[in-house]
Order: sequence, then C-alpha cells, then structure tokens
Amino acid sequence: MCTSSLKTKRAFWIAEFFLFASVALFAISSNSSSSQISSNDFGKDVLSLMNFQADAWNRGDLEGYMAGYWKSPELKFISDGTVTQGWEATLERYRKRYKADGKEMGKLRFSDIEVTYVSENLAFVTGRWALTFSKSPDKPAGGYTLVVMNMADGWRVVVDNTTSDKK
Repeated sequence: MCTSSLKTKRAFWIAEFFLFASVALFAISSNSSSSQISSNDFGKDVLSLMNFQADAWNRGDLEGYMAGYWKSPELKFISDGTVTQGWEATLERYRKRYKADGKEMGKLRFSDIEVTYVSENLAFVTGRWALTFSKSPDKPAGGYTLVVMNMADGWRVVVDNTTSDKK
C-alpha cells in the first residue's frame, strides 16, 4: 500500500473516531477552534462545499451532489439506523430514494451550519437540512453531523450522520 493511501486511511479512521466522540470535542472546542462558518477562511471553503452540494441537488444533479463526498469504498453514510458503506452504495441509496419511479428530488436547503476544526484538514460540520417538493406537501427535515477532510481535490465529506425529524 502506498504511503499516501496509508495516510488517507489513517486520517479517515481518525475522522471516524472523532465523529463518535463529537460530543466531547464540541464541549472542549468551545474554548478553542470552534467558529461560525462565516468568520473563518477554512469555514468559507467548507461552506462552499455545502453550497455546491445544495446547488447540484436543486438542479436534480445527484452525481454532482455526490461529488462533495469522498469517492471511496470507505465513505460512511449513516441515516436513521442504517449504515451505508462506500461512495457507490451511497449514490445508489440516494438514487433509489429520490430518482426511482419518477420521484422528485425536491429543493434542498441547509441551515444552522456550524464548523468545528480538529486540524487544518479535518472538521466537523453540524446543521439542519430541509427538503421541499413541488408535487407533495411533505417537508422532510432533520439534522446532520459531517466529518469533512481537506483532500487533494478539496474538502470532502468522509462520514455523514443524518437524522430525520420525527413526524
């Protein structure tokens, strides 16, 4: 295995560990690196990632939306008790849920975005998401915690833990 692959793998596992320890990190970070997204250059890069994903989604471009995720079999997407492992599997999950049988993707909006930096290349992003549909009165919404890493091709989501609000 090449050195860069080992470094990426090690960084991923570190990121995964930090996701599950995020409550403690958020408490600790209140005195150090926590910042609102608008007040930090790194945060602006992460905000650009979030805006890029929302814009792609709102165009109906699922592959464009997925470009914001780490294109790796080690990507983790956790939603409502289900763990999906890998970029391809995550894309397929989204296709089944939002593209199959003429389903509408809707319009995606992110809000309440906060970024906590663990290092120059690793951050947690928390916030809310909401979807609206032109053909349905449903308005699903929820929260998320992301682990994002600054990689050779920019900031990418490596772990996504998304929840849905109870109806």
